[in-house]
Amino acid sequence: ALFSEDEMLFFSSFDELVAKSRNAVADPERRQAIATKGRDKYIRLFNERTVARYLFDFAFDRADAAAYGWPPGLI
Repeated sequence: ALFSEDEMLFFSSFDELVAKSRNAVADPERRQAIATKGRDKYIRLFNERTVARYLFDFAFDRADAAAYGWPPGLI
């Protein structure tokens, strides 16, 4: 997976979404830590320079996920 449980909340049902949302509201420090780690990772992986380089490489048929620090199979 691209993100881990300590970087983003995941759910597979409505009930799980409700439970995790309630837990997040009840624990603002943990919620903020998850949000910060997830945001930092997203910005590191998908910042404007990386995405622009990917678009350029893709246009010239040179795109390779490893070149951008992305997991294999992402593109």
